[in-house]
Amino acid sequence: MARTQLWSPQQHRAKRLNDTFGVFTYDGDTPSDARKAIRERGHIVLSNPDMLHTGILPHHTKWMRLFENLRYIVLDELHTYRGVFGSHLANILRRLRRIAKFYGSDPQFICCSATIANPGELASQLIEKKVEVVEENGAPAGEKLFVFYNPPMVNRNLGIRRSYINEATRVAKRSLAGSCRRLCSQIADCTPKSY
Repeated sequence: MARTQLWSPQQHRAKRLNDTFGVFTYDGDTPSDARKAIRERGHIVLSNPDMLHTGILPHHTKWMRLFENLRYIVLDELHTYRGVFGSHLANILRRLRRIAKFYGSDPQFICCSATIANPGELASQLIEKKVEVVEENGAPAGEKLFVFYNPPMVNRNLGIRRSYINEATRVAKRSLAGSCRRLCSQIADCTPKSY
């Protein structure tokens, strides 16, 4: 996961749990004096394949507490782990699973991707286990209403209608004035253009 993904979970969880729950980033930018503290107090450690390969797995005895309690491994942006990089990551994950097993844990993999056609196939190849693909979005969402509006005719004989931009503006202003919470966006001009 990226360093930018750390701020929100760390900020909210640390406040709720009185700083007893450690969420840290362990990557090449992590100061050397902070690394020991992360090993000792990290409950969630965000890292990357390179740091896992060079900074964590070769020094697994220093990470014994983490490996003994390792329950989840999250691979975000799964679609980026293809080709040579994916092959490299598969070997790192193989080593990671072997070391976790040595310390008595069998972590569950959670793989995330929104932009790949075959997430189950790729995830299975990377972690060398069968996976269950969750494709349905269970997040709550408000009711959606789609309205197709055809501007009124100005001249029926010539087939000329009112300006779609002016009509969209008028409808949006009317909706907003009536306290309707609607997403008002400009209607795209679908008429063919000549260049």
